[in-house]
Amino acid sequence: MSVSVKQAAHLIRELGDDRSKVLFDPGNTGQVRMFLEQLKSKKTVVFDTVGAEEDLLPIPIEDDDWAVALLVGRGYHCKAGVAYAKRKVERWRKYATKRDYIGPVAWLVKPGFTVHQHAPIAGPCNENLKYFQTFYPEVKPTRHCLVFWVPRLAEDSTDTTANSMKQHEEYLWQKHDLPETHCGRFGPVALLFGLILAHLRRTGERVPLNSRFACSNTLDPSGDRFIVGGFEGGYGLQYRLWGDGGRFNDVGFFLLGVDYLRK
Repeated sequence: MSVSVKQAAHLIRELGDDRSKVLFDPGNTGQVRMFLEQLKSKKTVVFDTVGAEEDLLPIPIEDDDWAVALLVGRGYHCKAGVAYAKRKVERWRKYATKRDYIGPVAWLVKPGFTVHQHAPIAGPCNENLKYFQTFYPEVKPTRHCLVFWVPRLAEDSTDTTANSMKQHEEYLWQKHDLPETHCGRFGPVALLFGLILAHLRRTGERVPLNSRFACSNTLDPSGDRFIVGGFEGGYGLQYRLWGDGGRFNDVGFFLLGVDYLRK
């Protein structure tokens, strides 16, 4: 018997994000199978989740159908909404294929992940971000959302100013036929830290590749922009500040699509 997107969405909605994370974690497949077999035979069920990491890093959605289910379960309930959600995911998968990337394109972002408090615990960060903790503790945390992201800097996005990047982002959004509500922002600095460290945990790969930096839309009090990267060459993930008028061959941006989720 096949499971419909609506049935999957209902399951995710009823379980909540934390339980869904445990259920759909590929590392738990054996336990989940045993759990379901016991449930099917009406035996006493014991599902040991001791040791499951409870942190605030984004969760990679390994199956595109589950990304659709998350969108449906969080707001797109009607038949037209299901088709709309499918088109969103398909467009990002098409873009990922163009970039020779086969991993997840959707990431479930939990609310509350901060750069100064959570990032140094979640993964290797340069000098544990001690200066960020001292000078920028009020930078906003992540919000509850489903983010579409391919962990590659957008093509031809480096060696230009921030204003030119914004124009190029719109050009790429149209070129790749990405969803109409997506792109348009580089992403908050906390979101970029979370995504990059989540990708590292999943694959061991440090992005942006070649120690480059990704531009954010978060500004410091003086108006300079936070950029995130410099992750190769023995350094932990780091941030720098960048004036929008500057242009460097190691600073680009990620294309992002953000859907804020209902609780």
